[in-house]
Amino acid sequence: MSDRFMNNPAYVEYEALLRRLHDVTAQYGNDSAEADSVRERMDGPERHLNRWEMNRLNGLSADLYMVRDEEVLEQPPAAQSQAELRQLIQEYERWNDWDSVLALLRRRPPLVSEEAVAFTRARAYAAVGQHAAALQFFEHAMKRWPTSADFQALHLSMLKKAGKEREAIDLGERYSSSPSTAPVLLIAAAATRFDISGTTEVQGVLGLLTRALRLSRDSSTAAPTDYLVLAHLLRAQCLLLTGNPEEAIKSLNEALFLRPGDAAVQEARDVVLASRSSEIPESFRRALELARSAVGESYSGAIWGRAA
Repeated sequence: MSDRFMNNPAYVEYEALLRRLHDVTAQYGNDSAEADSVRERMDGPERHLNRWEMNRLNGLSADLYMVRDEEVLEQPPAAQSQAELRQLIQEYERWNDWDSVLALLRRRPPLVSEEAVAFTRARAYAAVGQHAAALQFFEHAMKRWPTSADFQALHLSMLKKAGKEREAIDLGERYSSSPSTAPVLLIAAAATRFDISGTTEVQGVLGLLTRALRLSRDSSTAAPTDYLVLAHLLRAQCLLLTGNPEEAIKSLNEALFLRPGDAAVQEARDVVLASRSSEIPESFRRALELARSAVGESYSGAIWGRAA
């Protein structure tokens, strides 16, 4: 998902330079020649930005101080607990009002978990199409749990969306080469490989998904339900692409068994069942997109719960 700001080339250029400015000032200092050079380059695109675009970018600049451990919080409007803040954030998320989510985080109570804040900022900037900025906040959140399979799995997706495809592929291959890799990481590696390499990697993707689903039969190593639904949908997609709609229908049935009330998966299964062709229907693509989104949303709840 993107928003109208990212359709403005001046906004995209200024945002990249702003992130560069923060990197340069952290390394060389605010008054350095390197920082002045970046500021000069920002003058051109700034002239083509409107008030709302500059508001978003000024907010990003304030947020980026978190990555440098130098963030200065605004005064909270009232005494507020972490649970109350989370409830307000969820209300804005339901309306896809990500600018309001980001504004809430800037005036949060000081004792709110930094990992939860960084993760939520990553989700917000990703939702408006600023994937490079989202990756910076995600990797900041990841510092506390660098070996968490859940974080590592989401990291692959964040790298891919930020345009670091080679790094995502290499990291996914490194994770999947270990015999003790968690199913969530195998599923994430499979999704990343398919998204980047497409149909040329279908057999390799199917191998990773088969391995993940086999490991998930053991309750002690099973992937969370959202990941399993995603795995079955990815497997069904690969099976359709290899001309095996009957096996694809079985995978869709498995996804429905896990999520019996999922209307998107039901519609996708019904369309494939009716046509029994190898074509990927639009309803299937929509179900897959929703499944990917559900993974991020479920982990958002988990990290706020973990941080409470």
